[in-house]
Amino acid sequence: MVWFIGFRLVQGVISLVILSMIIFGLTRLSGDPALMMINDNSSRAEYEQIHRSLGLDRPIHEQYYIYVTKALQGDLGISIHSRQPVSQLLAQRLPNTFALLGVAAIMTIFIAVPLGTLAGANTGSFIDRFGQLVSGLGQSVPVFVVGFVLILVFSVYLRILPSGGMVGWKSYIMPSLCVAIFWAAGIIRVLRSSMIDAIRSDFVKFARIKGVSRSRTVWVHALRNSLLPVVSLGGMYVAIGITSSVIIEAVFSWPGVGDLVQHAIASRDFPVIQGVVLTASLIIVVANILTDLVYAALDPRIRL
Repeated sequence: MVWFIGFRLVQGVISLVILSMIIFGLTRLSGDPALMMINDNSSRAEYEQIHRSLGLDRPIHEQYYIYVTKALQGDLGISIHSRQPVSQLLAQRLPNTFALLGVAAIMTIFIAVPLGTLAGANTGSFIDRFGQLVSGLGQSVPVFVVGFVLILVFSVYLRILPSGGMVGWKSYIMPSLCVAIFWAAGIIRVLRSSMIDAIRSDFVKFARIKGVSRSRTVWVHALRNSLLPVVSLGGMYVAIGITSSVIIEAVFSWPGVGDLVQHAIASRDFPVIQGVVLTASLIIVVANILTDLVYAALDPRIRL
């Protein structure tokens, strides 16, 4: 187990190094941010001064070394647009994004686990067909379309929920539901398939022969073994949630990391873009490592 943890940590560090190189290179290819900070009346000397103050006059490998050295110390640079430290901007926005995804995760559990379990335990029934319908629609309809439909129904017609912003607990409902619908769709499909295999397995049949009730067999024995692939899928959904938050937060004007990076891309604020993407990559790598460790703890075969 120690070797497994060490191997996954080394893989995570290598992934972060490669990602930092890609992020750094792509932001430099997007254009010269100094051009966004001058106007038509600016002189060449003013442009060169801004260019030099941003460190863009140095060789690319030297710029990367300085960036990585400062990033390891928690310094992700200064925003070109707001002139605030990127780490401070992230500290302000990350809790909002985590809160949104946290509520979405709770919604997903309450939607996907009962529906996926019942669908797998009652194949061919109405609940099974309903679960497959929810799964199909949730994975085929884009999240921004779901968001616009929710706004149209609950904000425009019914007027019971705010259409955007972060003004109270009601503000969490629609954006979190958008994410939860997509997450639940995949988990329902995987859990249903896993439940069917578990119910047909010998250990469940043996439990039924011993006189264990059907409900206990389904909700204790079969469900416990069916959650292994769901754990793996949950780690992947962390990455999807971080990246899809850009779209969700744009639709609902949510003051999170997605909204921050959207404005940074529009203004070529590459320190913010680098900081957001690198932080998101770190979160994704850590989430994947934790998922592998949980999976290895549940299923010892994975350690080998």
